[in-house]
Amino acid sequence: MNKIVKNISYSLSGKVIAMIFLILLDIFTARVLKISEYAEWSFFFSILTMMFYIGWFGINISAKVFISKCNNFEELRICTSEAFTLRLISSISFLLVAYMIVPNLVGILGYPEKYPNLKSLLYISPILVFLNSFTEFYKEFFTGTDKFKKVFEITVLEYGGYFLFSLVLLFTFGKIQSVAFGYLFSGICVSILGLISLKSEYSGIHVISLKLNGKYLWRIFRYAIPMALISLGTMILVEMDTFMLGILSTKTDLATYSIAKNINAKATHLNYAITVGSMTSFSTFSDDGLEKKKKQFRKMSRINLLITIVVSLLLLISAPILIVFFYGKDYIFAETAICFLVPYYALYGISNFYAVFLDFREKAKLRSIAYISIIVINLILNCLLIPKYGSIGAAVATDFSLVPYTIFVVILSKRELQNLEGGLAKW
Repeated sequence: MNKIVKNISYSLSGKVIAMIFLILLDIFTARVLKISEYAEWSFFFSILTMMFYIGWFGINISAKVFISKCNNFEELRICTSEAFTLRLISSISFLLVAYMIVPNLVGILGYPEKYPNLKSLLYISPILVFLNSFTEFYKEFFTGTDKFKKVFEITVLEYGGYFLFSLVLLFTFGKIQSVAFGYLFSGICVSILGLISLKSEYSGIHVISLKLNGKYLWRIFRYAIPMALISLGTMILVEMDTFMLGILSTKTDLATYSIAKNINAKATHLNYAITVGSMTSFSTFSDDGLEKKKKQFRKMSRINLLITIVVSLLLLISAPILIVFFYGKDYIFAETAICFLVPYYALYGISNFYAVFLDFREKAKLRSIAYISIIVINLILNCLLIPKYGSIGAAVATDFSLVPYTIFVVILSKRELQNLEGGLAKW
């Protein structure tokens, strides 16, 4: 339990610092740019985030699962080398395909009439995705090896870089592209520093090797497929509403909703820190320590639920103050959207705890099937509600899409514990 507490401390600290940097950057971006430019940045960032999920292709999370199960250094050395090779091949493939597709997308997405800067932003995006895929790989690697101090260091460097580089460029040039280049410079730095950190921690590991025996390569790739499907569902859940608002609604509606969604989404970082910090310990179970680990799991699930309730109440109470004080009166309508999105935060915070547990238990395939419900419900409700109700319709669609999935992962996690003890578990 002491180890779990230590891991959670590092994970939580990193997530809180990242959340602060992102929210501050979002506030400065909203205040420096005009509301129409901020809306355009929000629309582009929604597209970029979806590209992140596609570019990851589930490889980083899949690699983490297998790395966490390595019993000795030789297994870790082989697994890491093959995982990194797979990451490199996938990232280069995405980069090439993206640059073939981007020229055909810009006109469809509203350039130049509605979004005059979108073309230049989209041409930067494939490089951002390439760099981000390796940043995430390093974080997942150190999560799998239980080195949460390293995860903390990389997280602080990454989001601190986003904030500092973007802020300097934003105040220097005052252009919407300034933030994108801030992400670019930070991505370059963290990609290099992450590799140096990995090599310094495990000097015997060669991330690129010409001698691959394929022991883990195919297994990581095969498990990455359901993880990629899950990422597709997450992508739709997290960004489809913002993207569709950018297409179907006004810039003002998009800008105010984007702020509300950002605040609620950043709040989930607290839950994710609890989840990541504790879940590596539940990757494997032994007969001797089964009861002890089950008790720890239930305790962590109750802590996660308590945090979810407290944060939900704080969001409901403080929404008007948060918007007016930090963003200004131009974005006052975001307070209503924040309140409507609180169920999204609560459901996401709860479901993610059980979802990560299932991933570590190699049950991602079942979870990926459940994610189909999110995709279908979210798309249908967004199409029906956004044209008529704008940002409030998008919020309601996002809330309802998470309900069946949350119920499913809770039940599936309970069943997994029952299977572990060979009988009926007391929940």
